Amino acid sequence: MVKENYRRYTCTGKSGDAEGCGFSFGKTPAGRTFEVAEVEQFLRDRKIGPLEGFRSKAGWPFTAEMVIKFDEETKNYKLEFDFGDDKKGEETGELIDFSAQQSLGACPKCGAAVFEHGKSYVCEKSVPTLAQATPSCDFKSGQIILQQPVTREQMSSCWRPARPTCSTNLSPCAPAAPSRPSWPGTRRPARSTSSSPPRSSRRARPQPKPS
Repeated sequence: MVKENYRRYTCTGKSGDAEGCGFSFGKTPAGRTFEVAEVEQFLRDRKIGPLEGFRSKAGWPFTAEMVIKFDEETKNYKLEFDFGDDKKGEETGELIDFSAQQSLGACPKCGAAVFEHGKSYVCEKSVPTLAQATPSCDFKSGQIILQQPVTREQMSSCWRPARPTCSTNLSPCAPAAPSRPSWPGTRRPARSTSSSPPRSSRRARPQPKPS
């Protein structure tokens, strides 16, 4: 049984009045205080989130899932943040079926379809599927990047081609006329409009002799 004390939620044994197994976790991890309903769900499912409102040591806000995992070093369970780096699906080799999902778009590396898989967005050719048991692509992007969740719309827009900027003086989306290159620090010589010959070609007038 887990009970709440001044600062932590602590195991108090099956009877609720013993020393317990030593399992406990803080009430305010990374500056965010747990609500009672969240603690009940967390203990029941051993995971919760993504939750917002956490703060890093530098003061930056972030979003993350939280899980309860067994620590081999302490031989006990502990609380950990999970930012979506999950390779369980890759290690099992289980064939994945994406037939019930809608693709986010084409893979930017090989052109195949991209789907949600676990906590990541993956190319259908990067995991073993019924159509291709051996992966041939390595495109994968987590659903949490820089400690912030990434939605389907945000991910699909990452490789969606941008619409060209249109000129207001031309027809819609017509390419603008290329401008002549100009070298910095130089100026084009002005075209002469006079029909008279250059100054250097004029005949010098004779100077009068002094009397």
